[in-house]
Amino acid sequence: MRAAVVSTLWMLGMAALTGCADRGWDPDPEPLWTSGQGSRTVVPWAADTLFHLDGRTDSLLVNPSLLRRTVAGLAVLDRVDKNVTLYSESGDRLWTAGRSGQGPGEFDNVRDLRPAEGGRLLVYDVGNGKVTTLDVFSGEVRSELRLSESVGSAESMVPIGDSVMFVTFRPENPLAVVSLVDGSTDIFEMPWDGFERLNALHRQGITAAEGARWVYLFRYGNGFFPFDGTRPMGYLGQYVEHQPFPALSVSVTSTGRSTAFADQPVCSGCSASMVHDTLFVHFGGDTQYAARVLDAYDVSTGEYLVSYELPTFFKQIEVGPGWIAGVRENPFPELLLLSR
Repeated sequence: MRAAVVSTLWMLGMAALTGCADRGWDPDPEPLWTSGQGSRTVVPWAADTLFHLDGRTDSLLVNPSLLRRTVAGLAVLDRVDKNVTLYSESGDRLWTAGRSGQGPGEFDNVRDLRPAEGGRLLVYDVGNGKVTTLDVFSGEVRSELRLSESVGSAESMVPIGDSVMFVTFRPENPLAVVSLVDGSTDIFEMPWDGFERLNALHRQGITAAEGARWVYLFRYGNGFFPFDGTRPMGYLGQYVEHQPFPALSVSVTSTGRSTAFADQPVCSGCSASMVHDTLFVHFGGDTQYAARVLDAYDVSTGEYLVSYELPTFFKQIEVGPGWIAGVRENPFPELLLLSR
């Protein structure tokens, strides 16, 4: 009997030392929607390749990670080399700005970049806690703004005049508007009460913008929120294909509690762009079109319009008037610009 007790105590002690976890499931979150808008109308995206770049055709292109349409060309973030490059629509490299570091014009961990009025390109560097304003035609640094702790670590940004709207990771009042002139900050809430009750993993999202209008879209799950500046536009958007929030698992160890996706999640809103009054959502999902379909919506109403089947799988896309740019792995990162 004594040997059995000692053996049991030894196993309990070893479990504590190794941090053996009690596992369970996080309760299902409150959904914004329980269904999609309906069925897709899919048409092929008839396209010609305008240019195709990778490390073999452009030795300075290491890892194209984020694409943004500007008035001067296509801005491409390379998160490995920590720089931003502007390409023409024929694939010519016009300029490259930035390098690794913490000084003026240097980047550490760029989270987002956005074109702004007045020929500006804003670069949000979460690693250095600053927004760098580049001249979109030359790549030269116009200004840099150090961000206050009230912004914290934001997920994305949208320029609004001489200010920037940051989507932060706070559950309450996650929207922070920062003046690029004096750094003053105002905070706002999302237009859905259920947002602040979501787990941080479910609150992940992406943004698309055109002028003062912009949209926050769930990366996982179903729904998007349109804004005009700081004002919600009066409706809550619904994807045409429904995707529930992914299930979460909870692990409790001697060092605390952690939450993770129970399985590898599939993005719903993988990336998005706005062109005039149309929102294009590069959708993942569970159909035969996963990661190779663009769903189009009317930004003013949220109404689903049509879907375009893309000629290949993309990790991220950016849509322009008459073209689409995309990043794919084949098996190394490639940058493509396709006409339409």
